[in-house]
Amino acid sequence: HHTLHYNGNSCYCGKSGCVETYISGPSLEKRWNQLTGLTQSMPEIISNFDTHIGKKWKDEFLENLGYGLANVIDILDPDAIILGGGLSNVDFLYTEGKDSVYSKVFSDIIETPILKNNLGDSSGVFGAALLY
Repeated sequence: HHTLHYNGNSCYCGKSGCVETYISGPSLEKRWNQLTGLTQSMPEIISNFDTHIGKKWKDEFLENLGYGLANVIDILDPDAIILGGGLSNVDFLYTEGKDSVYSKVFSDIIETPILKNNLGDSSGVFGAALLY
């Protein structure tokens, strides 16, 4: 867990402000509930982007995603970032999300692609197995 917002949201790891508390599916649904008072699933939330609150939610998400992944690129310079989990099915992550990340990376030349996984939600498990 790396910190995105000092003294931010409480995380189950015991720290505050971890990236996961801002850009994971459950944290995004929780933020939607805070903004709207509604308990909705991610597909329902995504269908509400044309509202003022929907735009605010999306802008916050893209900003947090951008800083979170830009930090990874700046520090580790990975060959690629592969998105997994349920959020990897959100199409705007590969357009607006990528733009948000790239605008926050230190270098003007960015060679790290941000890709959707090809193996479904178990991509991380397959990757870990290959390392073993």
